[in-house]
Amino acid sequence: MQHFNLFRSACGLIVGMSVCVSACFVSSCTDDTFSQHRATGLLLFDVEVPADWSSGPTRVDDENISIRKMSESAGEKPLYLVTEITDVDAAVSEAVTRGTPVTEKNFPASFGLSAICYTGDWSDTDAANWPVNFAYNLKVEKGATSWYVADDKKLNWVGSGSIRFFAYSPHSTDEAAHGSIAHSLQATPGIPALTYEAPGSATNQPDLMVATATCGGNGTGADVNANGQVALQFKHVLTAINVKAGENMLAGKITKVSISGVYGKGSHKIGSDKWDTTGNSANATFTATPREAIDLPQDKGDNDKNLNTKPGTDIIKDNECTFMMIPQTLPDGAKLTVEFTDSLTNTSRKLTAELKGTVWPVGKKVTYSISSSGIQIKPLINITIDRAGTYPAQMLPMSGYLHNVDLEAYAQVVQVGHDTKRAPLNGFTVQYSMNEGKTWNESDDYGWKPKASQSNLFESMAKEAVAGSLTLPAQQSFADLQTDFTITDSGEGTEEKPYDLVKENPIGKGESANCYIVNNHGYYTFPLYYGNAKTKNKEAYVYHGTASPVPKEVLPTLVDYKNEKITSSDIKGAEDAVIVWQDSPDLVTDVRLNEAKNAVIFRVPRQTLNQGNA
Repeated sequence: MQHFNLFRSACGLIVGMSVCVSACFVSSCTDDTFSQHRATGLLLFDVEVPADWSSGPTRVDDENISIRKMSESAGEKPLYLVTEITDVDAAVSEAVTRGTPVTEKNFPASFGLSAICYTGDWSDTDAANWPVNFAYNLKVEKGATSWYVADDKKLNWVGSGSIRFFAYSPHSTDEAAHGSIAHSLQATPGIPALTYEAPGSATNQPDLMVATATCGGNGTGADVNANGQVALQFKHVLTAINVKAGENMLAGKITKVSISGVYGKGSHKIGSDKWDTTGNSANATFTATPREAIDLPQDKGDNDKNLNTKPGTDIIKDNECTFMMIPQTLPDGAKLTVEFTDSLTNTSRKLTAELKGTVWPVGKKVTYSISSSGIQIKPLINITIDRAGTYPAQMLPMSGYLHNVDLEAYAQVVQVGHDTKRAPLNGFTVQYSMNEGKTWNESDDYGWKPKASQSNLFESMAKEAVAGSLTLPAQQSFADLQTDFTITDSGEGTEEKPYDLVKENPIGKGESANCYIVNNHGYYTFPLYYGNAKTKNKEAYVYHGTASPVPKEVLPTLVDYKNEKITSSDIKGAEDAVIVWQDSPDLVTDVRLNEAKNAVIFRVPRQTLNQGNA
């Protein structure tokens, strides 16, 4: 089964959601929040690294899978190279490498650090002339609770101005770097840069990672965590290359994999998303030679006569010799070569694929699969969550409900010599997990649901994203408060005919108000009037006291949002209605004006109805 993350857990409560397409799942979990700490004195650091190089993306575009024909030395039936580009998983709190992708579990015990101290606003243009004046290529090592500068060197907050930190891992002097990483000279002004020259053997290639952080000189700012440490969120800046067996590849043993005719040296400014290979030649060759020939066993299953290996079997093993390459658009002459001996005839074979024009993106994993089939069908799921700035991107509210979740699901059909096509998936199941994906549950009450009924949901999702909502179990404290409400199945009003809080309210007797109270889910509306001015007119906004003269602290006539005297009961000129604040997650949603722009319409979802204000 294939899992890919929608949310990353950072606290005890784990909530998961899986979208099952054949054997594909999406998992999700909860958030955490933290307070801001004001640090003084000694500078300490905290490290965050990506959880893993992902084996399956949350979103895959059509152009991220391609197929091209390979040449084969023995002149047998054609083989094809399937290329798939995937994203890196989201970062989680902290966790050396020999051709091994770094995750939070094996982050090196030290990293390099440089920093620029400056005043005013940061500008990359201005920074090009600024000296690296606060720290230069220091080695930072891991202690019991924090990361600190090695060799008894210390950094202290300066008390004013700002500091921008530039970190990289592994440090250029670490054994894990194998002499492949060089930091720009201290005399060179501007953003620190790294030069990477990939070792010829994949076994010696480090997984280069970088991070930046900006803090006030007094230890304040968004990049200072709750413990007063500078939070460095590392990211991969090379391209990880892996090779797998595809459909109908003969069983056998792999003896060597090589990549040739590519750029092997380049420079990278820390914090950018670019590499520069100017002045270098695209003639480098890199090899992955396993300590022992990699066995591709027969996938017999129920058929003893099946001579092919199991699809997805690693030809290059992630934990042994993944290529860590400079991101680039591959030039003329770029090739992938796989040498193996098949089990059927014991014939030594050399498979070669031209890679010209392939893009190796920064921080992504490129997987090459060798297959005898020139057509690939892959189920894909794209989930888009519109938080509209209300909550952090990886935060699941206490209610367990997200109301703007668009879902796109389809089978991607890629064939040599043809345009990539989409086909509907024949079946779709939504599940959720409460124990980090160990077991999955299915319920009519939870999961993803479309906002509007669809005559053929699967066909619709294959064409474009379908708007919907995601419901997961609420945290218990939130659910307990909901018991104070008398909730009906139908709720109040509909999207087409919302409940009028003025006309249909027997207590208000047709009067408008500054505040309205609801106790059931549904769609509601209220007209645009100033306070209690719908029936009281001027009495609601003109002073009617007897004091003469009018006391200075009293406005004879109330003013509007333009600070001008109110002259009519209704609010004119409204163009839109939006939520400014609310103190319970998604308590009020779908806020808008009616077509006449003289009334506000809003929704209180059943899943988020609770005690709160908006």
